[in-house]
Amino acid sequence: TVYVDKSCYLPDVKADNATEMVIADGVKLKDYEPTSTKDECGSFVQPQYNSWFAGSPKVKSISLEKADVTVGKKSKAYVENGLLLYKGEAKGVYACVPATEGKVTIPQGIKDIYDCAFYGCQKITSVALPESVRWIGGAAFGEASRLESIEVSMNNPFLKSEDGVLYTKDGLVLLAYPAGKPDKYYKVKDGVKFIAGGAFAGADNLEEIELPRGVFSVEEYAFKGCRHLNKISGASRIY
Repeated sequence: TVYVDKSCYLPDVKADNATEMVIADGVKLKDYEPTSTKDECGSFVQPQYNSWFAGSPKVKSISLEKADVTVGKKSKAYVENGLLLYKGEAKGVYACVPATEGKVTIPQGIKDIYDCAFYGCQKITSVALPESVRWIGGAAFGEASRLESIEVSMNNPFLKSEDGVLYTKDGLVLLAYPAGKPDKYYKVKDGVKFIAGGAFAGADNLEEIELPRGVFSVEEYAFKGCRHLNKISGASRIY
């Protein structure tokens, strides 16, 4: 068991062999931390996409010593069905325990899926999002090597699933491609203007992606860890 008794950035907790995590009363879990980088073009913010349990990858269960653990400054943390959740102005998924297996069903009422929430969860095979989810963070499903499908309630007004791939309801943004999807070729749907940050992270089976001509922007690390991707075709002008 690893006992977290100080406010921290969760990926910094190092316990390679721990299978259980207990978070002490009063601990504050820091928000996702990008870094500032300088090069010849100036300063810019760079994502640090990684698992929330990068330092303790064998954790199977997580519990709170008391109900006084917070995420960031305002949101109260709680645990349900192997998910570390938060509630405040909105309810959201902060992190999925890395040893979670099979299908994960997000509870109704959850509005946000935080950055890297399911990143590196190697044993999940599908995720079902309820109609209440409205926002998906960067690389939320990255490097989940067995994840083959992200499904969305038909009643969700913000999001939709096309062949297991997650898009905004209006079809303008491709939010997440399941990293474990077996296809070697994928054609992004017509009408897409943006590829979200970390959207294809860890999609190791992909060898070719075809983008529609209307794509305007591909965000940071969209294809991180796509080791066999050797061809991107279609769009000719991308920011």
